[in-house]
Amino acid sequence: MHDVCTTETYLIFLFYWLSKVIVKSGVFMLINQEQTKIDVIYISKTEVANILNCSTSTIDRFRRAGKFPSHRQIGPRSIVWLKSEIFDWVENKKSA
Repeated sequence: MHDVCTTETYLIFLFYWLSKVIVKSGVFMLINQEQTKIDVIYISKTEVANILNCSTSTIDRFRRAGKFPSHRQIGPRSIVWLKSEIFDWVENKKSA
């Protein structure tokens, strides 16, 4: 008996894979299983620094001063931010 990957098996695997967290270039995307759309995008400190065109040390200074959106701890040495909160913060800074 041969193990053949049928179209149905492939689609089940593809759906399972898409329903999990995709990690690419420091951007964490959580896929909603019912709607198959991106609900939440987490970005790393390096990615935040790239968006703001500053160093990661500047991000740390903003955090210590309490002038920056709150981060989420995803590991002992890993923090991320919601991409939408970073862009909202930038918009508020522009209008201020």
